[in-house]
Amino acid sequence: MAEEFNYDLLLQRMDDYRYNQSRLAKDMPISRTSMSAKINNHNAFTQWEIRRICTLLEIPDKEVGKYFFNKNVRKTV
Repeated sequence: MAEEFNYDLLLQRMDDYRYNQSRLAKDMPISRTSMSAKINNHNAFTQWEIRRICTLLEIPDKEVGKYFFNKNVRKTV
């Protein structure tokens, strides 16, 4: 994957709604391994997966970008 995204806000939202990666994967439904790979930037979320997560975690449409498209920034010294 060329770009890496920061999913800290998504992870916080999951915690707020009492979801861990296993439970979210089950409710999607996708495998726990697949969910982990997506959260860790090894695979990309599909549009369908993003919409499903937004439904489960009640993420408003206008806030989707900050949960799924916030790029990791590398700091240089």
